[in-house]
Amino acid sequence: MGTKKIFLASSSELKEDRDEFEILVNRKNKVWKDRGIFLELIRWEDFLDAMSRTRLQDEYNKAIRDCDVFVMLFFTKVGRYTAEEFETAFKQFKATDKPLIFTYFKNAQVSIGEINLRDLTSLRAFQEKLAALGHFYTHYKNVEGLQLHFLQQLDKLLPAEFVAPGNQPAPFQSPPPASDHVQRSDELAVLKQHFLDDEGKLLPNPVGLQGFGGAAKPRWLACSVPTRVFAKHAVTASSGYPWARTRQTRERKSPTW
Repeated sequence: MGTKKIFLASSSELKEDRDEFEILVNRKNKVWKDRGIFLELIRWEDFLDAMSRTRLQDEYNKAIRDCDVFVMLFFTKVGRYTAEEFETAFKQFKATDKPLIFTYFKNAQVSIGEINLRDLTSLRAFQEKLAALGHFYTHYKNVEGLQLHFLQQLDKLLPAEFVAPGNQPAPFQSPPPASDHVQRSDELAVLKQHFLDDEGKLLPNPVGLQGFGGAAKPRWLACSVPTRVFAKHAVTASSGYPWARTRQTRERKSPTW
């Protein structure tokens, strides 16, 4: 199983956000375990405060240089060590194209009495520095917004960065048809009338639904599409017949077109 390291950095004021971020990574690991990928989240809380030959920040920086993804969260300030961690990640990225760097700024309400002018100045100066470097950062209002955005980024990274070409999962292939399989030529002709124009070109607003037999595709459509639209346009591959939905019952009707 391939391990990808994610270093999560932020000031102490965003501990709740870091905790929720870790929950997101744990959930993603459950989904990706069958694909041979494990996401190892590294937080500064994971390091021991025991005395070492080097300062503790040097241990953080070493972990940053060894990671695949570097995530930084900001709210009201950018501390000295947080800025140093970004510099470490950025220099490593320029030298090796890793780690991939994601910076998030929380855009939430804060009490005026808690605002420190020096902190806000450091925050603004850091944003201007990112702009000068051509680095795009992302704002988020709450933990859910942070989780959603990073989840989308992870899904984009899956084929491009996290899976070696030889380890890509094979696409699903349906079994070959049985020897007694009979093609539904008439039903296919009906379907083509709804998906193709007179010149055989795809109509502008077709919607296709594919699934295994017995998966209740017509009923799913009946519950998902407004009745007036469904009764006029819906057609199923299993029968070629429209299905109309009423408030109390769903009944099969003969074709009317």
